Amino acid sequence: MKIYLKIILAILAAFVLHTLFGEISNKIFFVVNLFTIIVIYFAVLKGEIYGAVTGSVCGLIQDSFSLGIFGVAGLATTIIGYLAGVISKKIYVMSFFKIFLFIFTLTVFQLTVWRLIHSFIFSEPFLSGNIFILFQPFFNALVGGLLFPIFRKFLRSSPMESQ
Repeated sequence: MKIYLKIILAILAAFVLHTLFGEISNKIFFVVNLFTIIVIYFAVLKGEIYGAVTGSVCGLIQDSFSLGIFGVAGLATTIIGYLAGVISKKIYVMSFFKIFLFIFTLTVFQLTVWRLIHSFIFSEPFLSGNIFILFQPFFNALVGGLLFPIFRKFLRSSPMESQ
């Protein structure tokens, strides 16, 4: 039960920070996606089911911030959560370099899926929109690589909870 509370608190913190970043500068909104970092963290920590469910919730929250079709980010983030859980079972990703590459790759894939769905629905070119979103994989990987040790310290699961 504690893990659900931790996930909810992490999503609420990301929501508040996302809202504050949007008020400070709309460029931060495009460059760092805290929801994706949280989804990947819980997918690595608890597996693909937690990653997919957290991804769908976070993606729908992201969709509520946008003016686009509701569910596009939800679908892309759900896929990323599931993939992060599956891949992290096969590969140890908790060193900084590996988590950096892991988050970078998953964010590139997420943006590609999101953009493909978006361009299909709106019949727009693939690379239309805000250019700052192209920096998102790098900054997500950097911020995620720095935050994962902090998350592990404060959101650590008890041994009884993981059974």
